[in-house]
Amino acid sequence: MSCARRSTVFRTKPVDEKVWQEFSASLFYCQGDLTDVAAYKKLEARLASFGSAPLRENLLFYLATLPSQFGQVIEQMHNAGLLHHGDGTAGSGLLLKNRLATTSPPPAH
Repeated sequence: MSCARRSTVFRTKPVDEKVWQEFSASLFYCQGDLTDVAAYKKLEARLASFGSAPLRENLLFYLATLPSQFGQVIEQMHNAGLLHHGDGTAGSGLLLKNRLATTSPPPAH
């Protein structure tokens, strides 16, 4: 989505292109099967490549998954050492989005 499109859909003020470029350079996507331990190891390796311990321990994970998979995902992430509890100054965050399966198109506006 172009910066101009983001601006008209999500914001009331224009998006600063320089700020967006700096921010978006820090976003990463790691695809994997939620039931596969190797997927979590792949994610851990990706995060370890950042090299900075404070950065590594201050993350926000955004996952769009079915509610029935929430527990499994949290357990797998915990077992892989991806969820950190800091000393009060840092810690990992986990945002789970309820992804509902649907076969009908969204309503017309």
